Amino acid sequence: MNTMQLLFDEWSSPVVPIEKWEMKYPNGWEQQSLIFAKTIEDGYCIEIGKGACTQNTDLKEYHIVDITSDFQFFERYISGNPAAEHYILTEEPTAMSIIPGNNGGFRRAIVMSKKGNIRCLIPNELIRIKEFQPAFPDLTRGEFYKVTDKMKFENEIVRFERMSAITHYKFGVLYCKAHQTDEDEMFGNTDGCPAFYKFLDLLGTKIELQGFDKYRGGLDVKSGSTGTWSYFTQHLCYEIMFHVSTLLPEQPGDLQRVEKKRHIGNDVVVIVFKEQSNDWKDQFDPKWLTSQFNHIFIIVQPDINTENNNGYSITVGCKDSVNPFPPFMKTNHFNHEPSTREFILTKAVNGERMAMFSTAFKGNAIKTRREHLRMLFSQLK
Repeated sequence: MNTMQLLFDEWSSPVVPIEKWEMKYPNGWEQQSLIFAKTIEDGYCIEIGKGACTQNTDLKEYHIVDITSDFQFFERYISGNPAAEHYILTEEPTAMSIIPGNNGGFRRAIVMSKKGNIRCLIPNELIRIKEFQPAFPDLTRGEFYKVTDKMKFENEIVRFERMSAITHYKFGVLYCKAHQTDEDEMFGNTDGCPAFYKFLDLLGTKIELQGFDKYRGGLDVKSGSTGTWSYFTQHLCYEIMFHVSTLLPEQPGDLQRVEKKRHIGNDVVVIVFKEQSNDWKDQFDPKWLTSQFNHIFIIVQPDINTENNNGYSITVGCKDSVNPFPPFMKTNHFNHEPSTREFILTKAVNGERMAMFSTAFKGNAIKTRREHLRMLFSQLK
């Protein structure tokens, strides 16, 4: 191959770096943690500061994990390009689009399959699709055919790309009183201490659900069946709705708080606000929440329970199937200030994004994407 060496590639999809959990903390760390240390034996990882995980890659420099997956590369660079060529695989729902590159000797390509979109550079001397297949196993099943109706193909891919991009999140906020150990008790809390509402005001803005016209996170904005108020915020390019347990309405006779759990139980990330009890043994166990969907737990405890509170202890826990995610903690104590909001929201966003790579979510995501692509391509034949 005579292609020139590529010194810089601004096109190809970056691989998300992977770190490993270590949890090498100083002696006595168990008394600083808001999560029981024994949960490590039950398949959870705990982060309370330095020593939580390896830091051998540049993952610590990432502000948002896998951020490029939310950018519409096809719409921006390929759709409407007269030089674009599109190919569809007959068996597995896979497509490849190719355009001339900015670097001499290479063309730009996007491979769209059940596993996601992969951007890559292809040397100009590789002409036949079969020559690409060693690098892309998804291209080995069946035969490719060239798309003739480019406009229809591009319109459908643009629509699919927009639909796949993440623009919003929903996070649970669960109030836990001192020494509560049962999820039904926690979900049964209808009010919180003054420090709790001060914390909520740090996270977001209290909004009236009736007629709310931004991301609603599954809450009812017409008839009031999910309460009157909630909390909402904008973080970076994402709209975030919080499912606040004390603001979700009680249902008569619903001792297990099924309706409340229907929302928070389907949140990947749950922020648990734990009342200050001045008892370090009053810790939290993620197993108390029985939903299999909850994977990330951000436990927040105020220094004091009054409105004069100006600081929080924070412990982050997750199922051990989730790899470490930034921003990594350097301390477990945070002041009541905007930087703490920035940390919590970024940690929550990256926690959910990293959880999507775990086995609990990846399989379903592949199945869903395969079916969407199959239906899309069937309309193009």
